[in-house]
Amino acid sequence: MGLGWRTIPDDMRAFIEAQKLFFVATAPQDGRVNLSPKGLDTLRVLDERTVTYLDLTGSGNETAAHVTENGRMTMMFCAFSGKAMTLRLYGKADLIRPDHPEWATLRAPYPDLPVCASSSGSMSRAWRPPAAGASLSSATCRSATSW
Repeated sequence: MGLGWRTIPDDMRAFIEAQKLFFVATAPQDGRVNLSPKGLDTLRVLDERTVTYLDLTGSGNETAAHVTENGRMTMMFCAFSGKAMTLRLYGKADLIRPDHPEWATLRAPYPDLPVCASSSGSMSRAWRPPAAGASLSSATCRSATSW
């Protein structure tokens, strides 16, 4: 049985921050799920209610289209060594582009990383639970694209 939290506990924060690989999934209202692996130094837990990531590879077009349509996003973290664990953040997303007022603030914690010429780059603010009955598996995400 899964556990739920209204904020990210310190041990789950440490688990998230230790991951070298994580997954992001989005889907249109009617259609197929888009599931993408993410990695490098592209993830930050900003506080007990906010996780961000930079999306550096691929076009990001399908994720952006899904987020624009319905805002749904899931992030998944898996332990590949040590004790078995899978952690999912289910949430709502919105796109944040370089002209967004929060872009500079959300981009600041990340180093400059190599980006493929075809990459759009994206950032997602990914865990802001809605008011009533929220848990770690019920969240609001924000996604930023193209930098």
